[in-house]
Amino acid sequence: MKAKRSRRRSKDYREVVIPFRPRRAQLELLGQWNRFNSWLCHRRLGKTVCLVNQTVRKALECELPMPRYYLFGVTFGAVKRNMWDYLQYYTMPLNPKINQAELRVDLPNGARIQLASAEKPDTWRGIYAMGVGLDEPQLMPTRLWSQVLRPALADHKGWAVFIGTPGPRHGLFYDVHTDAANYDDWTAVTLPNSYTHILPPEEVRAMARTMTKGELDAEIECIWGTVMRGAVYGEKMSQLERDGQVTRVEYDPAALVYLACDWGVKDSTAIWFIQFDGERHRFIDYYEVDNKSIDEIIADLYALKEERGYRYGTVAIPHDSTRRVIETKYTVRGILQANGFKTHLVEMPKPGMLVEQTNIVRGKLRLCWFDAERCKFGVEALRSYRYDYDEKRTVLRKTILHDWSSHGADALRYWFLASIGVYSALGEDDDIDYSQLDKSAIRR
Repeated sequence: MKAKRSRRRSKDYREVVIPFRPRRAQLELLGQWNRFNSWLCHRRLGKTVCLVNQTVRKALECELPMPRYYLFGVTFGAVKRNMWDYLQYYTMPLNPKINQAELRVDLPNGARIQLASAEKPDTWRGIYAMGVGLDEPQLMPTRLWSQVLRPALADHKGWAVFIGTPGPRHGLFYDVHTDAANYDDWTAVTLPNSYTHILPPEEVRAMARTMTKGELDAEIECIWGTVMRGAVYGEKMSQLERDGQVTRVEYDPAALVYLACDWGVKDSTAIWFIQFDGERHRFIDYYEVDNKSIDEIIADLYALKEERGYRYGTVAIPHDSTRRVIETKYTVRGILQANGFKTHLVEMPKPGMLVEQTNIVRGKLRLCWFDAERCKFGVEALRSYRYDYDEKRTVLRKTILHDWSSHGADALRYWFLASIGVYSALGEDDDIDYSQLDKSAIRR
């Protein structure tokens, strides 16, 4: 692939040859380039290599000062393993400055290409970008795109590429790929192996001996609808959707709103808002945020109360809420109580009990209704929560993967472990008395 360096630094062009010779299928992807692109492709087509090289070319041709490009993977380890070697190799002829610690290359024209992780979306708020790429977006939280990356592209009218294989019929990748046909500045391309013939038939037959039909359909033929491998609640959540239990769930002003929290001191905080009548669990709202102090989160809870009229009941909090918050001498539990919240502490699971507790949740999900709009991100987390996978031994581990989906799933688990005790201990009128609180300053 040939590209010309920008004329910002010099009036003279110098031809640079990048060692990338695209396959026919890759040329088809690049030939349908639009501002926003969704590439649904089978395994081993070379979509990651194609994305890296297109990003390098766009970065070299950009005439704007200090252009910035970001390529996202599901985790830091994944993006380093899947993209970093490619990025270094294909930029080698350009003699870039390489920062191994931060996984970035700085090109001679001032452009920077940064590899990034989708694990904590809010850490990327405030960036500007001329282009972004998302590798395996079916495993990423929707808000990474809607709340963080899409606004980052606005002022320079930057581009975006989503690349991956299909998963369930929900989530970020499914939404952008199926909606692309509705917009002129979006292009969705689907390339199954039956079209490209990159993988020979004998290899596909050999793969079929070790893969389920659903996995083969997804990975090779790009068919949506496969439940994520190792998903803890995937089948149950799909059943709830089929039964109409992911829908509009109205708030009942006569009933209390209980909160179930996974409180992150150095991590994300996730909170479910639940109305419970002793049998049905009605999830009416969901809140998740990164890098906010407990004071800011409590202020947000006040704002939601004022905006939506919630009457808060007890807050179910995890065992580690009795630890002191680093920036204060108080615990999370103490700060909540000082601000008028009644708390219910969920004990730490004993070794080996986590799987048993998730089984309890699975058994209770049939009694749950989730608001499709306000709980969208929480429901997405429940669908994506999964066991870790041992790539070397090709088996699921007994441990559950800790990623962006863990926070919402853990908060839900805390609710079910606490809900019977929480509800039986309170009457319908035993909610928080906000008239005694000073809302102008969050007390510690």
